[in-house]
Amino acid sequence: MNQTALAASVWTWFPHFVLRSTGFPFEWIGRMRMEETQQVLEAVFAWEEKRHRLVEQWERDVLPLLTDKAIRWEKPQQKVLASVYRKVKKACAFNENERAGIQAIGRSELSEWAHQWQETFQQEEQLYRQAEQVFAGEWERVREELHTCIAHPRFREAVFLSNPSFYERGFAYFDQHRADQTRDSRWRQLERQFFTYLQRFTAKNETASFFGPVNYGRIAEGEGTGTNGLITAQWPDTFALEKRVAFYAFWVLQELAALVAADPALADVVPLMFRGSSKQVQLEHFSEGMSVREWAKATGAAVEQTRQEVDRLIANSTLQRIFPIPSSVIHGLADLIERIGRLQAETEAERGAKERWLSVLRQLQRLQHQFEQGDLQERIAILERVETMVSDLTRLAPRRGEGELFRDRTVLYEDTRGNLTICLDRRMVDHLLTDLYGPLKIATVYTTLRKERYMKIAMQIYRRMFGNRQAVRFDQFVVACHKLLPELADGAREHGDADDPLEEFLRIFHQSCDAYLEGHSPTLISPEFAAFLHKMKDDDLYLTSPDLLVMFDSGAKGGATAPTFVLGELHHGITMEGWMLSFHSDADRVREEIRQEIVRHLAIVQERSKRKILPANLIFNRKMKTAPQEYPGVMVEVSGYASTRRPDATFGLKDLVVRVDGDELVLTLRGDDRAIRFYPPAFGFTDQAYVPFALFSFPIVQMPTYRREGFTPRIETGHLVVQRAQWTLSTEDLQTVIRAKEPFSAYVAVQKVRRQYSLPRHVFLRVPSEQKPVYLDLENPYAVELLQHLAGKNETVTFSEMLPAPDQLWLRDRHGTYCSELRTLLMRS
Repeated sequence: MNQTALAASVWTWFPHFVLRSTGFPFEWIGRMRMEETQQVLEAVFAWEEKRHRLVEQWERDVLPLLTDKAIRWEKPQQKVLASVYRKVKKACAFNENERAGIQAIGRSELSEWAHQWQETFQQEEQLYRQAEQVFAGEWERVREELHTCIAHPRFREAVFLSNPSFYERGFAYFDQHRADQTRDSRWRQLERQFFTYLQRFTAKNETASFFGPVNYGRIAEGEGTGTNGLITAQWPDTFALEKRVAFYAFWVLQELAALVAADPALADVVPLMFRGSSKQVQLEHFSEGMSVREWAKATGAAVEQTRQEVDRLIANSTLQRIFPIPSSVIHGLADLIERIGRLQAETEAERGAKERWLSVLRQLQRLQHQFEQGDLQERIAILERVETMVSDLTRLAPRRGEGELFRDRTVLYEDTRGNLTICLDRRMVDHLLTDLYGPLKIATVYTTLRKERYMKIAMQIYRRMFGNRQAVRFDQFVVACHKLLPELADGAREHGDADDPLEEFLRIFHQSCDAYLEGHSPTLISPEFAAFLHKMKDDDLYLTSPDLLVMFDSGAKGGATAPTFVLGELHHGITMEGWMLSFHSDADRVREEIRQEIVRHLAIVQERSKRKILPANLIFNRKMKTAPQEYPGVMVEVSGYASTRRPDATFGLKDLVVRVDGDELVLTLRGDDRAIRFYPPAFGFTDQAYVPFALFSFPIVQMPTYRREGFTPRIETGHLVVQRAQWTLSTEDLQTVIRAKEPFSAYVAVQKVRRQYSLPRHVFLRVPSEQKPVYLDLENPYAVELLQHLAGKNETVTFSEMLPAPDQLWLRDRHGTYCSELRTLLMRS
């Protein structure tokens, strides 16, 4: 079946995208391979395989001879043959007596076989000792490679920006003891930690400072010049940075804003805002953002009288003095300075307090800019000054979540823009989109069916908690969902209805993948699966952000062969927005183009819909750099503040009402019949915790995962790899690796596991204890130690092939090759 026919309407690529890459060449970690050891071990394994073949020959040719009743064996011969039998069963070499006994029997077939059997053990033992000696020599070279990386100023700076606490401890010990010959447990742990950072800096696209710079690209007609005119990039011999920008952690800005707002000298001029929803309380002549003095002026009351009324409203949690920092504002400190600068200070005390705080904040701003420009030692000193200032002001520890992902670890962090510009020719993108149609159709139907299942569960929750009430406040419904959803969702999975459309979808999906991989179907979507997909309506607004990895065959780099793309991940929402666009030379125009595309697609959805739709933005608190985005529609503040807080367009959860409409629930504003539809978030979330919002969102696109027990082959269609090959093993399968006491025995155990399960050299490892996958070169002894460490902490591990493989990476400068991905945007209505 032609997959393009599966699309009810056309997906469109947004013409701009973000290029994420590592800032360190892959060769830094690639040079740490045990190449000579591996060659000797391959010879060891070749003799081992010969021994396995000899066992087969024993069972096929030799054993029948020994058990032939027509041959009368003497008792001494029987004793020898019984001993030989036991040694073969135990896979052991023969001793001198056994060898002599075999020769004495005088059967050439047995003697020749025994000679070969004995030779395998001799060769294996000799080569194994040789491999051990080679490993010891190579180990010193590999350690020196790692130590060279550790000592490199750029690596040191990258570790400092990632985790200054580890930087202080780790490098102090490293510099003091680097010349030591012994490798005790402290050294092993320290080297493993350094290696973990190295794999991150060389193999992970994280968009973080100079070791994960942001670059940009676009899709255009006929502008490609390289690789058959389909893809091109312009860069100098060496990648460099065009811009470095430091940011203050969002929690620091909130604490500073709270301190200013709480200053008694500014009590009459700080903005007043409702605590919670502004629609639940009406205060005469008051609007949010007024100060005590401005409200007094509006009512004609005395300032002292108004201040007393405000203090009463603050005490009963109606009002609060606050400088709300919008979650979507990227440069929050500059925004806070501007807000404080606008305070209408009239008294001497007010002017003094205002200038005092402005002086503090401007000093922090100067240090922020110095941090951007300084070298490593200057940055260390600046961070120390900033941490001291923040700690003295807030009485809070300046460092948080040490070593954890997705946490503000320091008060200052940095992002950078590189000097690379890439252009994709639209012809190639159109071909790629053809390959994507099938997977996208699968994803949209899967998303729809998941939402339908959760809607049924949500209706059960509603009836159990609220009975026959026709409407409840949304915040009450959210609490009810969080209380009952885990139980009901787990029950639905355990006692799945065979007639449930989602269960039927998953069954046919796996059958279709099986048929495709086994060669029984020419496409990923079998005729039965296509018929099922066609039955499903999916004409909603879809916003999704595929991560695409460009892969060239090693022999075709720069040639005429079109690249293959790997679908790294299919993100929900618009992930290239917010801070990721902040370095773009024309960010405002790109953001406006995104909004125009959304408006265009919304108009189509609105026209088709039987119900009037009110698009809405969920405003959560800022989490590190991930800023909630604001698109056309109303703002619903959950834990953060919108950038523009108009009374007619800014609401809280208490202003929203969940209503029963037939067999569905609908979310509306009070007194408004339009159905609220939230935009999909651009950040990760806990699935069940987000369900109450997902019920009323535009589809949060998710791709179903195809899994087989043990090994799952690669799935690809056309020039697109939809899913990389994966191997799921239990820690029982890795016991020889986990229990190995010495580096060489652990290394050998890993190579045997590789051979047993056909694992490639370059893999990414996923374990439940880690939020992100870890790159491993299984011919690198430090990767083996890291595997030992992680496998020992988990019950299962999953390996996935590194794709593109190192020799298929296309992004390069004179220093080497770089892992990279294109974060793109697709829309459909």
